[in-house]
Amino acid sequence: QMSGPGGSRIERPDAGSENWKKDEKTLNKLIKQNKLLILEEVLKELSIKEAKIYRSKEVLSERFCELLPFALKINKQDISGFYFILDYTIKEKFKNNNLSENDFLQLFACYINKNLILVTEDKALLEIGGCIVKKERVISLSDLYNIEND
Repeated sequence: QMSGPGGSRIERPDAGSENWKKDEKTLNKLIKQNKLLILEEVLKELSIKEAKIYRSKEVLSERFCELLPFALKINKQDISGFYFILDYTIKEKFKNNNLSENDFLQLFACYINKNLILVTEDKALLEIGGCIVKKERVISLSDLYNIEND
């Protein structure tokens, strides 16, 4: 769920999200324009949700397979320093942060690559992300829709 070099975006599509279904055209547009990046870890998480049974075998949906070329692998070598910065920055502001490991990885990817924009519907991730990177680099799906359709 972020934007990469040349304005590409890393998305974390949630197939169950009403907003996501509504904004499906936006995703298709980003795919066609090659403006999409998705962390490998997020793709692994999505593959579990996207797996379907077909003729007694587990297969991935066509929609999920369309996202595979947009995988982004991040170098986690300096992530411990990021956790220190993150802890220092948010400790007092957010007593109860419920971010997953993948949420932290997405914030890290945004932190180390200034060209990325994190796109999420997770309210905690939006709020904490706005403290870690500039607020305009952490946006919701509806914000993305508005930007892409202006």
